[in-house]
Amino acid sequence: MPPSKVTALFEIMQYGVHRILTMQTANRVAINTIVQYTRLVLNLVIALVSVRIILNSLGASDYGVYDVVGGVITLLGFLNSSLSQTSIRYLSVSLGEKNLTHCDVLLTTVFGCILL
Repeated sequence: MPPSKVTALFEIMQYGVHRILTMQTANRVAINTIVQYTRLVLNLVIALVSVRIILNSLGASDYGVYDVVGGVITLLGFLNSSLSQTSIRYLSVSLGEKNLTHCDVLLTTVFGCILL
């Protein structure tokens, strides 16, 4: 085949593959959206049912203690996750710049925060 026909055939094939991939991506997005909303509704129903069961079994005052302890644990988990992600980011930047003194200061600060 002459080069112009090969090029034209290649462009047609690229357009077809792009169209197929785009359609599959759109379908994946739609399916993922449906799954995420289903998961959200299911989590909401489970949370509402479990609150009612726990409140009936513990009573009002014990449920308050349970809720406060759960809040503190959630807060500490959030702080732990935030601290680890931030320290990884700054440590990577310092290592990329080959600034070892900043790495030492950063690690000392992170370990100090963890020990508190």
